[in-house]
Amino acid sequence: MTKKQTEVMTVSPELQRNIDALQAFKAQVDIIGSNCQQITIVDETSLAVGQQNLSKANNLLTSIEEKRAIIKAPYWDAGKLINSTAKTLSEELIKGIKHIKDQVAEWEKKRIAEAAAKQTEIDRQLAEKKALDDAEENRKYIIRTHISDKAAPLLKKMYSECTTIEICDKHLESISKNYKTEDFFQEFWQEAKELRDNYVELIRNKRIQLADASTMSEAEIELALKAEKLAVERANLEMAQRELEAEKERLMAEKEAKEAELAAEAEKLRLAEEAEANKTRGIRKNWKVELVDSAKLPSEWIILNESAAKEYRKENADSIKNGDIINGVKFYQEISVSA
Repeated sequence: MTKKQTEVMTVSPELQRNIDALQAFKAQVDIIGSNCQQITIVDETSLAVGQQNLSKANNLLTSIEEKRAIIKAPYWDAGKLINSTAKTLSEELIKGIKHIKDQVAEWEKKRIAEAAAKQTEIDRQLAEKKALDDAEENRKYIIRTHISDKAAPLLKKMYSECTTIEICDKHLESISKNYKTEDFFQEFWQEAKELRDNYVELIRNKRIQLADASTMSEAEIELALKAEKLAVERANLEMAQRELEAEKERLMAEKEAKEAELAAEAEKLRLAEEAEANKTRGIRKNWKVELVDSAKLPSEWIILNESAAKEYRKENADSIKNGDIINGVKFYQEISVSA
């Protein structure tokens, strides 16, 4: 039946009453359809208003469809006229519904992007802090290692070699010229300085002993040896104390790093809970697959099997992120909006 034939078709009083019943929805359709298309979602309040209107539009559209089905059931030829009327009525609602769904989907994309940006910033800050902490730990390690593995053994060796006045003078001069300065040792300078000064004093005392050996009594020699022994023990004790402090500092750094990691994980969990609590009503996220690079397809994917690809995503759900391209297939979430 052509459009012209439909327009001039004789309508029975009963059918006209039914058509009029459909047309009775027009005032509501005009208002709700217009309201829907004027909504722009910019915040939580407008989101709620949009979703309320979306629900009204969907309910009204359902009512129209239900009414159409009831009226059409007893008719055949008249059904075309009913369908045409209902379609004309539905157009504005469908436009309004699509508009709001598009708005809600964009809003959800924005919300997800903001949440992801927050998490990215947390990860960046954590990585930056770790890099700084590692650099600081490495700096301290270099200085401490120099003290414990180079300076202390070398000074001890020099002292043990002092069997003549000439050797004592040679080592004292070497220490004066070659021992690293405060610029190198930084905050460990006092420790390094005390180590150096202790061995300088030991070598000087050794030189005095060697110079006066022929004139010292046995009691004086014994006293000098005791003083020397105490000085060596003091140096060893100071070295042990330095090693203890270094280990204590290392453990503290590990503890702080662990606390920072736990804090970051807690913040990540908080953001996830916040996102769950604030998620937009009516949102469904459906994973989709899209062929991006056929050259990378494995043999079993030459003709894309969406079921197989989706099963792959399920099996690797913890590692696949929205937008990832794997084996030439893009895995992404498509946002749809329900009433």
